[in-house]
Amino acid sequence: ALIGIPSPAHNLARAGIPLLLLAELVAVGAFAETDPPSAHNDVHAEALTYLKADPGWFRVDVDVATESLWSPSALTAEGFAVPQGTGNPMELYRYNQFYWTIPYKDSPVYQLLGVKYIIVPKGAYPGGEGIWPAFQADEWIDIHLNTQALPRVWLSYHTQPVEDLDAAREIIFTPEFEPFKVATIENGPKIDNEGNGTIEVRYYTPNQLALYVKTSDQTLLVLSDIHYPGWEGSINGQPAPIYPADGIFRGMLVPAGTHEIVMQFFPISLQLGLGMMSMAILIISAGIWLKQK
Repeated sequence: ALIGIPSPAHNLARAGIPLLLLAELVAVGAFAETDPPSAHNDVHAEALTYLKADPGWFRVDVDVATESLWSPSALTAEGFAVPQGTGNPMELYRYNQFYWTIPYKDSPVYQLLGVKYIIVPKGAYPGGEGIWPAFQADEWIDIHLNTQALPRVWLSYHTQPVEDLDAAREIIFTPEFEPFKVATIENGPKIDNEGNGTIEVRYYTPNQLALYVKTSDQTLLVLSDIHYPGWEGSINGQPAPIYPADGIFRGMLVPAGTHEIVMQFFPISLQLGLGMMSMAILIISAGIWLKQK
């Protein structure tokens, strides 16, 4: 017998690992949109320049009547965050239901989305109190400024405990709701302080963010990103719970003092998937080693 020449079965086993990984990538990637939408052409170049001149952290909304003129996906391709979906089938139903239930642009609940600018048809009337034309040099659209929008992340020193999403909706969808003064917290404590504080964004990505928070009293940090199973929080490196705040958003209780707040997305499904993949690699590797022996 020839020594040192692997058999066809041995070669097939050696190729098993990359084939397994390739199959997993194809199977998962077939149902996920990984490529960003194409950037828009220069039709709205001046409007883009106007929006990009604002160094703040905000979202840009697109009125339904304007989506055929400037789509949310085109704005996303230019680096802007938009509150409505962009046609991706993996969008979260819970968030879309929340967004499309908002009755009008100057309602209190709309301010939770952090929308500072609204793209509207040319010559459209402002969407309500506190919303004013800010840019009208484009041939097809106007940009309105929402002066009542909350920032993307803020501190609330007054909380209203609720049991579930329905109970929160009964509060935040009323005309009397004051998002600047109070936030609902699901299965969390009631806070009634007169404190003050500051927030510094250290970094922000789709799956992880870090903030520095300095506060005089206990507060609820509210981030206008959706709360979803798999998000984990920490304060100064120690695990801390993330609460559903104002219905669907992420909130963390922060004690008085200066703290580093971290949120990261690491769901159980991903942990199980990595564990199963590691187990499969070990089994294949063991099979190859036994075959060689």
